[in-house]
Formats: sequence, structure tokens, C-alpha cells
Amino acid sequence: MRLESYELLKNALIIEIEKFLLKANSKFNPLFSSPLWANRLNELFFFKFRFLVIRDDNDIVALHLIFEGYRGYARISKFPLYFRYILHKILFLFCGYQTCYNFIVFKKNINQSKINESKKLIYNNIQSHGKKMANFPIYNNDTKYFDLQKLNILKWGTYILNFSDSSYEDVFNKYKRSAKKPINLARSKGIQVRRLTDLDLQKYIVWLKLNQKVTGKNYLVSEKSLKKDLYLLRKSGYINEIFVAYFNNHILGSLGIWGFGNFISEYGVNISSYAKKNKIYVQELIKDEIIKYCFKNDIKYYDLSGFNPNKNASDKAKSIKFFKEKFNGVKITYDQII
Repeated sequence: MRLESYELLKNALIIEIEKFLLKANSKFNPLFSSPLWANRLNELFFFKFRFLVIRDDNDIVALHLIFEGYRGYARISKFPLYFRYILHKILFLFCGYQTCYNFIVFKKNINQSKINESKKLIYNNIQSHGKKMANFPIYNNDTKYFDLQKLNILKWGTYILNFSDSSYEDVFNKYKRSAKKPINLARSKGIQVRRLTDLDLQKYIVWLKLNQKVTGKNYLVSEKSLKKDLYLLRKSGYINEIFVAYFNNHILGSLGIWGFGNFISEYGVNISSYAKKNKIYVQELIKDEIIKYCFKNDIKYYDLSGFNPNKNASDKAKSIKFFKEKFNGVKITYDQII
């Protein structure tokens, strides 16, 4: 077995990696281990990436996508491109770190000795790279591969809905009452959820600029940047959609999903100041419509994208956990290097 590292991807390797990911065991959304995700973070935030590939003879048996990022990338997104380029060089130097958005992905039915050898090769490469690790998920018991005196480990978690052997009705019936009630109430009021189209994009951008601060966001919003992000993932096998809740043609809230193959994750929760002021709850309804979308498009897994499971979590973090557990997904907790 040998480790190969790639910072540039030729088309043949892109195809090989995508085929591997579609058949492999990926604990999280395989999008976050894909060439398209690597190119997205490189184009939008100047993140460097490298694919660590373990081969047994010529076959890929394990893969890990590592990014070299920098703190503050979201804050500089509103600066002109040339100024952002200079700033990111400075931030890489003083605030740089290694991160990843998925665990090591292994070939199906690989034996434990090859898993252990792959982990050792990959983790040794990461530790010898010279940048500290941050927001870096690892499998339980993988701390043995690291010098714990140099690391901070924190538990993190998520809920994943698995639709493999269920109907939509089965899934809906498992929701807690605290999810069913606002869904039924929103529908009774005539609130509808639709996928965002190019025709609605301009109106949505105006709404987002006015309302993003309601959920504590303050990032660059423009039709050009949103179109670019949506279009980056418009490739066969990839998914990027935004679901929008409307009442009398007025936007009340939105939620995005992205994924690869039969796995999606949610992102970008937004609500309107009007909905918040009038206590109109639409996020449960949006999630339910996304679940219907999964059944229509043969998507088997829906990751509700994270919560803090620690006892000292803030009240806001506890509220996020409470909201996500309403849908009765499988609870997963894991170690994260912070």
C-alpha cells in the first residue's frame, strides 16, 4: 500500500475519484470529499487542497480531502478581489490551518488491517505538513495516531435521516409532535415551499440582503456570487438546491441543500424579520419538503448538519440540537480536533 498526494487533478483522476466515492463507505456526505468541493473552496475562498489517496496495487482503497484554510475568510469576502487576494496571503501566513469536512473515506469491504495502515499513512502525512489542524473530524479511537499533548479534542455531533427502507409516510410518522404541529399549521395557513429558480433569483437576493442578519449572518450577497456557487455544483451526480417558503408570494424563509450521489446535507438557514416578529415557523415545513424531494430523487441520506453535544454548550447551541432532534434521525457523535 502506498500514499499519493495530489494538489492538481487531471480529468482521468477526477473521474476515478468520483467513481470511488459513489461506491465507497463515506460516513458523511461524499460531496465533502469530492473534486468539485475542492475546486469550490479554492475558487471562492482561495483554500488550497490536497487529495491523499491510498492505493493497494492500482486500486484506491482510502481517500482524504485536506484543505489548507485560514481564519477570517468569511469576513474578507466583501472586499474587492485584488485586496482579498493580498489579505488571504497574509491570513494564510498568520492564521493558517489544515481542515477537512469528512472523515477518511474507505473502500467497501476493506479489511481492518488495511484500514489501520491507511489511517497511519494519512495521519502521518497530515502531522508532517507543518500546519495545525482545526475543525478536523476523526473516527472514534483515532486519537492514538496523534500526540494528544499538542491537540484539543471536542465532541461534535449530527443527526442523519436514513430513507433506505422507508416510505415518506414512515418517516413523517416518526417526527416528534413538536415537528408535526408547525408543519400542519404552516400548511393550513397556505404557506408553500418551492425550489429556487433562476427566474426568482433576483427577488430572493433582495430579500436575503434585507433579512440575513435575522439569523446572525453578514456575508457578501449578490446575484453573481450566488449564481456562481449554484452553478459550480450543476454537474451530473451533484446536488445544490435552495428551498424557499412563500406566503402570498412573500418570502418567509429558506434552506439550502447540497450533496453528491444519494447523500445531501443542509446549509444556509434564513428567516425573514416578518416571520420572526409574527412567530411564523417555516423551517420544519421546509425540511419536510426537502425530505419529499429526497424520496422523489432517490436520495437515501439527509444530514441535518451538526450540533454541539457537550454539556457546556450555549443556550443557542442547545436550541439548535433540540430543533434537529425533532425529526428523529440517527444521532452520531464523534471526536473533532479543534
